[in-house]
Amino acid sequence: MIQQSASEERHDTGGVHDPFPLTATQEAYLVGRDTAMRYGSVGCHGYWEWESTTADPTALATAWRALVARHPALRTVMCAEGGQRVLADPPEWEVTVNDWAELDPQEAERRLTRLRADRSRHVFDPLAFPLWDVQVSLLPGGRRRVHFSLDLLVADAWSYFHVLVPELTALYRGESPGPAPRRTFRDFVLERHHREATGPEWRRAEEYWTKRLDTLPPAPTLPQPPSAAGDDTRFVRLEDALDTVTWERLQKSAARRSVTPTALLAAVFAEVLRAWGGGDDFVVNVPVFPAIRAGDAYAGVVGDFTSTVLLEMRGEGATFTDRARQAQRQMWEDLPHSDFSGIHVARALARRRGRTEVGFPVVLTSLLGQPGRETRTDLGESVYTSTQTPQVSLDFQVAETGGELRWSWDHRAAAFPPGMVRAMFGAFGRLLRRLAGDAPAWEEERFDLIPPDQAERRRAGNATDAPVPREPLTRALLDGARRHPHRPAVVSADGEVLSRGELAERALGLAAVLAEPGRPGVPVAVLLPKGRDQIVAAHGVTNAGLAYLPLDVDQPDGRLRAVLREAGVTHVVTDRDRERRARGLGAVTVVRVDEPYGREPLPDGLATATGDAYVILTSGSTGTPKGVVVPHRGAANTFGHMNELLRVSADDRVLAVSGFHFDLSVYDVFGILMAGGAAVVPDGDRGVDPGHWLELIRSRGVTVWNSAPALFELVVHHAEQHRIRLDGLRAVVLAGDWIPVDLPARAERVFPNVSVVASGGPAETCVWSIVNPLPRGYVCDGASIPYGVPMRNQRYFVLDGEGREVPDWVTGEMCVESPVGLARGYLGAESSPAFRPRPGSRTPAYWTGDLGRWRPDGSIEFMGRRDLQVKIDGVRVEPAETEAVLRRHPATRDAVVTAREVAGGKRLVAHVVPEPGRRPVSTRELLDHAAAHLPRAAVPAAVEFLDVLPLNANGKVDRLALSRRDLPAEPVRAGAGRVSGPVESVLALVWAEALDLAGEADPEASFFHLGGTSLQAARMTTRIGAVLDLDVDARLVFTHPTLREQAEALAEGEHGPRVLATCRAVLDTLADDSAS
Repeated sequence: MIQQSASEERHDTGGVHDPFPLTATQEAYLVGRDTAMRYGSVGCHGYWEWESTTADPTALATAWRALVARHPALRTVMCAEGGQRVLADPPEWEVTVNDWAELDPQEAERRLTRLRADRSRHVFDPLAFPLWDVQVSLLPGGRRRVHFSLDLLVADAWSYFHVLVPELTALYRGESPGPAPRRTFRDFVLERHHREATGPEWRRAEEYWTKRLDTLPPAPTLPQPPSAAGDDTRFVRLEDALDTVTWERLQKSAARRSVTPTALLAAVFAEVLRAWGGGDDFVVNVPVFPAIRAGDAYAGVVGDFTSTVLLEMRGEGATFTDRARQAQRQMWEDLPHSDFSGIHVARALARRRGRTEVGFPVVLTSLLGQPGRETRTDLGESVYTSTQTPQVSLDFQVAETGGELRWSWDHRAAAFPPGMVRAMFGAFGRLLRRLAGDAPAWEEERFDLIPPDQAERRRAGNATDAPVPREPLTRALLDGARRHPHRPAVVSADGEVLSRGELAERALGLAAVLAEPGRPGVPVAVLLPKGRDQIVAAHGVTNAGLAYLPLDVDQPDGRLRAVLREAGVTHVVTDRDRERRARGLGAVTVVRVDEPYGREPLPDGLATATGDAYVILTSGSTGTPKGVVVPHRGAANTFGHMNELLRVSADDRVLAVSGFHFDLSVYDVFGILMAGGAAVVPDGDRGVDPGHWLELIRSRGVTVWNSAPALFELVVHHAEQHRIRLDGLRAVVLAGDWIPVDLPARAERVFPNVSVVASGGPAETCVWSIVNPLPRGYVCDGASIPYGVPMRNQRYFVLDGEGREVPDWVTGEMCVESPVGLARGYLGAESSPAFRPRPGSRTPAYWTGDLGRWRPDGSIEFMGRRDLQVKIDGVRVEPAETEAVLRRHPATRDAVVTAREVAGGKRLVAHVVPEPGRRPVSTRELLDHAAAHLPRAAVPAAVEFLDVLPLNANGKVDRLALSRRDLPAEPVRAGAGRVSGPVESVLALVWAEALDLAGEADPEASFFHLGGTSLQAARMTTRIGAVLDLDVDARLVFTHPTLREQAEALAEGEHGPRVLATCRAVLDTLADDSAS
């Protein structure tokens, strides 16, 4: 039993019916039941049911009436002005009798269920008498059910089990319960308030806890439910027990290690909380009962005597025994200072941290050492118990009854993911029983608490072994060219077809040029715009036995030079229009893809299954991107599985919308050809143009879509805006970022025959490594669509910081294990810590840095990044790379980049400390510098200049504080320009909506310097067209990136007069609406 020290008795001689103060616990219960509080909307409430065949309602009512007269607490109500009081003459009341004896048994059970649901969750009005309810239900077959409902504001658990139930039983028998208590709960409260005002114990306790405020860890950070709770107040009870023999054996094992039973149970509870993501160090809320309750003064007094201690549970300790002893030492250290209760500590913490509240919703209620509870009395057998407490999510209660150890977990069902607490509860019982019979278990460092059913489900999900591809990616084209040379391989936007035979001939011709000077291990760069020549170049390089390195033509030359230099590239494949640019990128040999190669094509390709196929650039923390080197068989393994999943055949065509430098494009280049299909290539000059893509889907027979979710969402949005419906598209693969939860349903309305497949996996796992085919009519039950299950020859693990697997719903790092489906590593790096086996395994693995969690259906849900990487419109961006580039500017002393959620997705914000003594740098100059060395997604949307970067308690830059800083309403302003004229005024409204600007954008600032992206540009173009009732060129934002340039282009174009008239009408309508 956890008890506070006794104190001197002080008897109040004032009026017994005068108002008196609330205890801190009562105050917390009252405030906590408010609907505005987290885990509020419930009272502190207990509900019990007893069943027999002999319970007499009349005798029960007589006994309960005597009990109400005997205990002032049962006549207590709260006062509207504060405090509480005992009613001298309470209103009349009755014990309710429900006569259901003659009902059909099933109907009687239904009424019992309804009554239980109502009474067990009842919230009493604290100002109204009574704060309890007693009912008796007469049931078919002579059964009698007694229902007790009690607001624990007026009586704690001790009062119920050790005073009310025994005395009620005695009175029910017609026996005397003994002398009435001399003292009252009112006496106790007034005494306690006197001690808090004058007592040295209180001051010492306050000083003790105040010193610990800055080091006290938070409550356990347990997983949150996947979606908003529909029923936030329902508590569910789980119960278990150890038989007498096992319990005695466990106590002896603990005693041999000098660990008390309560400390043992707290330590086991902590192990389970840690395994379910609660953190290494945390605080559990422990109710304590004054030792004075056990003495003569207050032993028989009813009231809420409960106080609390915030018990710190540290994860340090080499063995479980060490951690159990540490918990015991902490208890012994804290309990003498429990006068300053956990509620007082929480309030002090809130003040210290500038918050309205600091909660500790995980509770451990130990009643060990107290008199045992009776499970059977003259009122019957105890058949149901339920408790609920405001601001509590999980209440672990333990007591000894009849020599057995009995425990229950009351938990707020909506506070946790489905089934999670039940799994934790089972793990707790299994670990207790193991400690009772397995002495070596006490000395284990950590326990494997994964429930058996979860472990088996993962084994089954990871049973993905299949034959490993023996042919390179190039083989499908070469074989297809021999068998079906006239079948389409590539279809241009204008309908021009490049057959399989023609593509193979051009590829082998280019391969002949590259094979001789090519060096294995050194990639060949490809610098080409969107078009079929990209596909020719990729096949040409790979058929030469080399890996191709696709470059983004929109990236600045400075970054491309750095890439080629770091990669050791000696050859660049390009075309006539980019030849001069390619030669300016360094000491490279330029090979034109669009001119005769001057030699005989190779008779066959030189690629091998184990050779390198391509190198994909990803953002790097040093300011230079990393090159992911992918072998042929890894990508072939992935594409083979995806083609089977989508049932891709020679009749299918994929729209190659993904950027050539993005690894999803590799499927468009090779994967579709493996199934005999063809790629349809959009017009590169049209850029991000959903209207153009929809037209290609219709006119070129596109059946398969493969892209990041944002691009597909643009297409669906455009189709919705223009009421377009197309039947041809049948399969959509979305990967690389979170999928909007409503997108699959919207897609089915636009494309009635479509099936959506959610997929994912970093470039290091060969394009895709996990997949989730969504059923038709799919409705997401959470905040995000799950990642899915491992693909062929891939195995997924979700691991904690020590490399151990975590239970369902617990977030950990995703680790992909595969004998074939992983990248070889990073270009130029002999090794990387990201490529290493799991502890205890020899199979190659890649530690993704992505966070995920297993769900009970065997799928994985993506939860973000472990490090600072972020996804900007589907592009993986390393803020450290942006920081490195900003620091290279001579006027920058330091820079930190954070990510912000804004309308349209995440955007980067740069926090810059200028170099003292140098010319001040402008925002525009700094962003131009960044744009010259970074891809567009990595250029900040806003810049904040600071004198100094904030530091946290560890002396490190406080990125969290920076991410929460308020920024100017207008992130970037190039000058003091103001919009003028009706066209600019209307466009300014559209810009503000698209960029989520609070103010008016500078008409001379670039859309992209204001934080806009190509995806937002496409969406904004659609919006401009809708406002102007005009078909606006999708390239408008790219060719005219400032608001002023756009206004001039529209006003001076062929529809200029119509645009001007429409804008004036829009402004007139807005003015009329404002006036009205």
